[in-house]
Amino acid sequence: MIEIILAGVLLGIVSGLLAGLFGIDGGLVIVPVLIILFTAQGFPEDLVMLMAVATSLAAIILTATASVLAHHHLGSVAWAKVFRLSPGIMAGAASGAIVAEHISAGSLCAILAIFLLYVAIQMALQVKPKPVNVNNPGLWIFWRQALLVCCHPLRA
Repeated sequence: MIEIILAGVLLGIVSGLLAGLFGIDGGLVIVPVLIILFTAQGFPEDLVMLMAVATSLAAIILTATASVLAHHHLGSVAWAKVFRLSPGIMAGAASGAIVAEHISAGSLCAILAIFLLYVAIQMALQVKPKPVNVNNPGLWIFWRQALLVCCHPLRA
C-alpha cells in the first residue's frame, strides 16, 4: 500500500511539473499512469479505468477550488461569464454521461487513447488551436469531457 501512495506523490509532482512547463492538463499524465498503477496493484480490470478517472477528478476538485478562491480574492474571476457558462456545463456533463452510458468501457478507453494521441501530435507539431465560435462553449467543453470520463463498470 505504501508503494501506491509514494507512486501517487511522485505522479502528482511529475504531472504538476509537466502541466507547468508545457501547459498540458495534468489528467493527460495522471489517468494513464494510474491505470498502470491500479492494474499492477491487482484491482479488478473493469474498475481500473473508473478508479483512475475518479481519482483524477477528485484531485481536480481540490485544485480547482483552491484556484477559484485565490483568483476570487485577487478579483480575477469574471463571475458573469462563469454564470453564463454554467448552464452549458451542466447540460454538457449530463448529455455526455447519457451518451457514454451507451458506449462500452473498452470503447471509451479507445476514445481516451485516440484523444491522447491527438493531443500528443498537436503538441509535437506545435499546432495552435483556432478560436471556436459557439453559442455556449461550456456545453461543448463538458460534453466532450463527460464522454471521455464517464466509464463505469455497471455498463459492462
